[in-house]
Amino acid sequence: MTNFTRKISLLLCAVMLLSLVLTAVACGKSDEGAETTTAATTVAEATDDTVTETTTTAPEVDPYEPAQENFGDANGKATDFNMLVRANRYGYLYDDGTSPERVNAAAYQRNMMIEERYNIKINIIEKESTADVWNTALLTSNGEYDLACFDYWWGIEQSGMLYDLMTLDEIDVSDPHWYQGWNDNCTINDKLFSIAGDATLEVLENIEILFFNKDMAEVNQLDLYKTVEDGDWTMEKMAQINTQVASNLDNETADDDVWGALYDVHAVGCMLYSAGMKLTNFNDDGSIAITSNTDGLVRAGEACIELLHNGATRYDSNTARATNNQGVKLFTNESAMFYATALYLGQTLRKSDTGFDYGVLIPPKFDKESDYVTGTYGASLFGIPHSVKDVHKSAVILDALNYYSNDTVVDAFYEIVLKYQVADSEEDANMIEKARDVLYMDVAYIYTLTLFSGIKNAIIKDQPLGSLLAANIKVSQKELQKIVSAYN
Repeated sequence: MTNFTRKISLLLCAVMLLSLVLTAVACGKSDEGAETTTAATTVAEATDDTVTETTTTAPEVDPYEPAQENFGDANGKATDFNMLVRANRYGYLYDDGTSPERVNAAAYQRNMMIEERYNIKINIIEKESTADVWNTALLTSNGEYDLACFDYWWGIEQSGMLYDLMTLDEIDVSDPHWYQGWNDNCTINDKLFSIAGDATLEVLENIEILFFNKDMAEVNQLDLYKTVEDGDWTMEKMAQINTQVASNLDNETADDDVWGALYDVHAVGCMLYSAGMKLTNFNDDGSIAITSNTDGLVRAGEACIELLHNGATRYDSNTARATNNQGVKLFTNESAMFYATALYLGQTLRKSDTGFDYGVLIPPKFDKESDYVTGTYGASLFGIPHSVKDVHKSAVILDALNYYSNDTVVDAFYEIVLKYQVADSEEDANMIEKARDVLYMDVAYIYTLTLFSGIKNAIIKDQPLGSLLAANIKVSQKELQKIVSAYN
């Protein structure tokens, strides 16, 4: 059950409960002496000769909510909880209550609630965003950091300075506030040293999706939400729509060009996985190896080349966060039907006050029989340093931060990236949840092995994969073995 579905279910339960209570009251008024009985507590009220029984029902309990604990000192005073974070990259983790930004304000409210619930005081310790600085900080730590939130590509998981989260009873990676698509593929030999969940907002910020122009879709009589739900949202289908809506691409001026789709560099990397590419496989003994399915890699590559180079798709070598991003300008000028990029850019689109409605879709899959898959191009992850003084406390607060982020920070983020409020954008919110549920992160992508970067560059340059695979598979296998040696 997704977090969004869970919230809807709880709301429906509340509505049903209210309906039952109103029905019970109505029956009591219309049927003298009528009894209303449920498994809940029954209270009798006597008025003259009539006894009317009303019921109260216990509130819905979420089984995933962490238990409340008191981590105060012997005098009952709150104890410090120190998070080591990247400089200027923690607005979704901490705020002092003064920021006008929605996400920061939501982080403040979440932290205040956690502080009260667990009798702690959350503090932030910033470190420059470099691997050397962070490795030194953790290596020389004497227990001053209760939790660390670091960039995934620094390789800190391989340093031996973090707890294996799979050994901690406080963390259940199957709970819905954790991102299984990332965590499962970072669990090697049943060991997991870093973890992603709803508190690691960068994963959701950078998740790859498609923005689409709803007005253009309506003109072309396209019900894209239904296409996704029916399982018909394929790369071939998208290519057909791209060709259908594209116009003026072969004349001398670019002023009136309309593209079917815009792709940035990271969206192309995600496209490979949406097409079914898997560069690594897990063996029965928990070890991991570069795939030997070269036919599958070629098939995925060919599908991506066909979509990217069909004449109706425009490629931009910039990232979603680049200041000179041309994709935003073209999309807001209604010069494209689709914009494949990071969800993060929704806030830029919203601030631009587009004169048209835009929506959100997950990336298309290879064919109707395939599964939907998306990725995320970067993220800060959580880890618990071996030097912590109370690993139980760190694990409990880590779990709580991720659980309580969904109704606070995540909701606030949805509000700033969607065209309208979540209540008016339920289909788009559901699409984001679907993207979250089908998130897939390959170790080969996380550590940018030679094989992945080679395939991505070949797709961009419209080059065949055969000789490239033969040259790079063995090299990447050796690179992978160096990475996973820390997990043995």
